[in-house]
Amino acid sequence: MKTIQIPWFALRSNVAADDAALSTFGNASWPASKSLLVQPDQDVSGLLDARRLIIAMYGLGAENATAGYRYYGRRSNGPVLLLATGIATLGTQLVTKDPITGESTNARWADTITITGGLWSDMAPVIPDSGNNRIAILRGRNDGMKGHYMEIDLDAVGSGSYCTRVDAIISGTEDV
Repeated sequence: MKTIQIPWFALRSNVAADDAALSTFGNASWPASKSLLVQPDQDVSGLLDARRLIIAMYGLGAENATAGYRYYGRRSNGPVLLLATGIATLGTQLVTKDPITGESTNARWADTITITGGLWSDMAPVIPDSGNNRIAILRGRNDGMKGHYMEIDLDAVGSGSYCTRVDAIISGTEDV
C-alpha cells in the first residue's frame, strides 16, 4: 500500500494584526480567494482528499505568549462552518526555518492548542503532545472541506503575554 505524501500549506501567513471579531461570520464574510488556503498556484488535491486534517501554529512572542484562533471550513458552495475555536500558546521549541518559505525565523512553535468551540469540539479531535514544549498538532476529520480559513486574534486572552505574529500551516493524513 502506497502512502500519499501531503505537503504542508500555509493556512494563514504573517498575521501581525487582529482579524476583526466577527460574530456572524458566513458566506458573505468568506474571504477573497487570495486569503484562502486553496490558491490557483497550489496543487492541494492531496489535501482535499485527506481523511484527516492536521494544523500546526507558530509565532513571534515569548514563551507562553498566546493568540486566539477561529478555523472555518466550507464544502464547495455550501455554508461556512466553524470547525474549531480556541487558544494557541507558544512553547520553547524554535522554528529556525519557516516551513513554507524556508526563510530564517526566530519564531516558536505552539506547544499547546485548546479547542473551546466549533464542530470539532464535539468530535474529540486529537492534540498530540500538547504542553510539552514540543509541537502541538490540531487534528480533526476533513469531512470534504474544499476551502479553509483561519482567523487570528492576537490578544484573545484577557491578560498575559501576547504573540506579535502568528502563522498556521495545514496538511492531511490518510488515517481515520
